[in-house]
Amino acid sequence: MANQQHLALLKQGVAVWNNSKQRNTIVWPDLREANLAGKNLSGASLPWANCIKANLRKTNLSQANLGGADLRWANLEEANLEGANLNRADLRQANLSGANLTHVKLVKADLRKTNLSEANLQGADLRWANLGEANLEKTNLSQANLQWVNFARANLSEANLEDADLNQADLTEATLKGTNFEGANLQGVRGETILEPEKSMLC
Repeated sequence: MANQQHLALLKQGVAVWNNSKQRNTIVWPDLREANLAGKNLSGASLPWANCIKANLRKTNLSQANLGGADLRWANLEEANLEGANLNRADLRQANLSGANLTHVKLVKADLRKTNLSEANLQGADLRWANLGEANLEKTNLSQANLQWVNFARANLSEANLEDADLNQADLTEATLKGTNFEGANLQGVRGETILEPEKSMLC
């Protein structure tokens, strides 16, 4: 369960939370299983927060700092995370379906088995992120930086990777049915043999 003191302070609003001397003593905000669905937390400073199983459905977290946060099993369905910092965050098995992740920072984030179906990650920075076995069906990854990303056994069916940079990405055993790679940089991509049936989509 969430720390009720942390939760009560956050519910007073982002300005109060970010500027509070009390908040500055909180090294790791404890928001486990907190229900913050639909709240406006735009610009919130929540680095290393424990948000395991938190309900953040349709929550506005645009421009928030969630670097290193633990969001395992969190519900972020249709949440707004535009421009947020999620570098090194743990999002394993989280639900991000339909979420707005445009220009989000997910460098070295752990997204194994995460549901990102129909999410918008246009222009996102996912360098060295782990998306093994993630569900990326119909996900928009156009213009995203996907260098060294692990997509092993991920579902990329009908995903849009137009103009994305996949330099050194691992697509081993990924599902690529109807995936759009138009204009994408595929230099050094591993699992190239899987791309053979989709050659028509690469140009």
